[in-house]
Amino acid sequence: MSRSLNYDEVIRLDPLNVDAYYNRGIAYSRLGQYEQAIEDYDKAIRLDPQYVGIYWDRGIAYSRLGQYERAIDDYDELR
Repeated sequence: MSRSLNYDEVIRLDPLNVDAYYNRGIAYSRLGQYEQAIEDYDKAIRLDPQYVGIYWDRGIAYSRLGQYERAIDDYDELR
């Protein structure tokens, strides 16, 4: 999880860094830690609701957790 630790440091230094939350979310997702990924995607979306890639990846995380309605809601944001 060394990648995540790098993102932790970036977030500590710059808590408004959207990319750090988004990329840490991706790292968590790749590890199968979907709840943590969603938490980071949520933070990134709060910081930049127009960053459409986050919705896609959060939708995938929701679908992996069987939360299909939430995944569909995120995919609808891409339209």
